[in-house]
Amino acid sequence: MVEMKDMGELAAAFTQFELDYGMFDKKIEGVKFWQYIRDSVIESHLRAVYGIYNEDFLRRVVHKQDKVDYKVRDFIKEKLIYNQFLMKKREVLIFASDRKVKDDKNRYRDVYTDIIDKNLKQSHYLLTFVRDNPLPHSSPNLIYIKLEQFKRAMGIKDEVVKVSKKEFEEKVIHPLESCFDIRFDNTHIAQMHTFLERCLTRRKPLAKYYDYILDKSKPKLILTVGIGFEMLVLCAVAKKKGIPVVVLQHGIISTGSFPYNSPKVVKISAFPDFMFVFGKYEKERGKFSIPRSRIIPVGYPELDHYIKTAKEEKTAIKKLLVLSCGDEKKLLNFTKELANRIDGTKYKIVYKLHPMEYGDWKNLYGRHLLHPNIEVVGENSKSVYDYFMQADWVIGMFSTSLYEATAFHVKIAILDSAYKQDYRELFESKRAESIDSVDEFLSIMDSKDIDSKACNLYFEDNGMEKVQKAVDDIIASGNAWKKKNTNGN
Repeated sequence: MVEMKDMGELAAAFTQFELDYGMFDKKIEGVKFWQYIRDSVIESHLRAVYGIYNEDFLRRVVHKQDKVDYKVRDFIKEKLIYNQFLMKKREVLIFASDRKVKDDKNRYRDVYTDIIDKNLKQSHYLLTFVRDNPLPHSSPNLIYIKLEQFKRAMGIKDEVVKVSKKEFEEKVIHPLESCFDIRFDNTHIAQMHTFLERCLTRRKPLAKYYDYILDKSKPKLILTVGIGFEMLVLCAVAKKKGIPVVVLQHGIISTGSFPYNSPKVVKISAFPDFMFVFGKYEKERGKFSIPRSRIIPVGYPELDHYIKTAKEEKTAIKKLLVLSCGDEKKLLNFTKELANRIDGTKYKIVYKLHPMEYGDWKNLYGRHLLHPNIEVVGENSKSVYDYFMQADWVIGMFSTSLYEATAFHVKIAILDSAYKQDYRELFESKRAESIDSVDEFLSIMDSKDIDSKACNLYFEDNGMEKVQKAVDDIIASGNAWKKKNTNGN
């Protein structure tokens, strides 16, 4: 086995492997398949073989579903206004994420795209996938994506793609095992094989759907959140039509994540053309597969808007806000020990769950978190910013929210982990303290020398204005962009 010290080394080795073995050029069923399975290969399988932390813990949590207050008017809007078959021409399509929060009118909004949707000057639609039942939204630009409805209406039947074991192992398993000098067990091989077949099966109707809505709306630009499978297929379809795709940053650009560890610029059809990032540090830190000139710092409109409108709510009892990292034993043990050692009349631990953990967290973490000095929080009607406004300390291991916390009047402590290098700027600017134990935290907990001043060092200010300018500039490139960049698979 080729030695890997940490996630950064593995991510760098993985992206070099992709180039050395020509993985992006390999085809199955006439499709360049690698771009659709690479995330699963490294996150669910390579990391497991190397015993390096991966984020699959969230898949074990039974997600809590809100009780949806779906009224008659919502049903009428769904049929007559938000209907995907009634789309018309728009300059921009915005694809919302699944990270929804409820407003005070029980309407849902996407935290990453809501401010852009409300303020973008170009005509646009906000598209959101319907996973179970439609959620009532406040946006007048909404379109519900209902893939199954589209398939029925168009008479599209699923064509199950089967890939022979021999071809799969020749094109996927053998290159991986050769490069990393490892051997996958039969379980990993079977899981990767099944995942590949499912991706190829899902890709075809999804590509037809995107082809349909892009032909109807004829956008000049597409904005997305994240680069999951559905958005990768969208990127490939958009490239064939010469429509630029921008991905909005929504998580930290980690050196331990392979999309930000590319050794050089690579043409990948199923990948965005531009990335809007929070600030200059993100642009400098990442090693991107797209030209650095297309990495554009724009800030975070949602954060801008919140800071300008919200008020602090500090209390006499100091609140220690701990940001969940899922089933991460070091943080859970830290929280439990801290709860046992603080004075509950002076301090309260507020343990903020990840949005995917709002379900059966008690079954997974109850033995660590069920304590009179700990309040476990997490609901779709509140954002993490609401808790920042009440907190005196923010404690975490790895979370984009640790950077977002710098914009609030709080002290920040980061527990040592393999992700520590991603917070170098916070330590260097003295905006966060590095700790490795409860003893270390208690020694600084009441210190007046710790910086808690709110700053915008890590996020560009006037985010919406910068988003608007960047969108204007990309659209202005018009036909020149289309002529130069039309391709895809």
